[in-house]
Amino acid sequence: MRVGEMTGVSLLALAAAVAFGFAGHEAVAQTADTEAAHVAAANQAAGQDLRAPFRLCPGAPQPEAPTSNTAEPAKIFDNLYFVGIPAVSAWAITTSNGIIVIDSLNNAREAETFIEGGLRKVGLDPAQVKYVLITHGHTDHFGGAQYLADKLHAQVTMSETDWNFLAIPAAKYQSEPWTNPETRHVGKGWRETQAWRHLDRDL
Repeated sequence: MRVGEMTGVSLLALAAAVAFGFAGHEAVAQTADTEAAHVAAANQAAGQDLRAPFRLCPGAPQPEAPTSNTAEPAKIFDNLYFVGIPAVSAWAITTSNGIIVIDSLNNAREAETFIEGGLRKVGLDPAQVKYVLITHGHTDHFGGAQYLADKLHAQVTMSETDWNFLAIPAAKYQSEPWTNPETRHVGKGWRETQAWRHLDRDL
């Protein structure tokens, strides 16, 4: 193919890509401004390749059954334990005043199966969990927090930004402790809490 022909083909391809981009933008722009419509559009865009990221969307349906786990819980070193799944991690740190769990997986079933069950597998007592520290407000990190709070009577801790995000109507977590500031444990003062003092000393 001559240079001129190659240039013509390239320009044609570029024009087609630009046209497709404008068409896609127009389709997004025409999406109704409702949560259900945006979730449906995200679902269509995710296809079969991006199911895990799609479930991070507030309002996205979550799987009924626990994720199949091929990553066994394990002691990593000293007082740090892995209790997560291949797609997302969760950790347990033992201290002289109980256990701190970091993140809580996607939902209650995963928290029960892989965090509570995982603690037992490595020889730890789930009843000793005192704090659940949520690193950020994505479903796969806070999804099991309510279960751990209810079942183990653990204190859920996260940043003020993430508490506020989970309290908005679109996030669909309009229940204690998500919406009541008096029940929140805000991570801003984490270093001043009893849990951090024990963690800092024990590490």
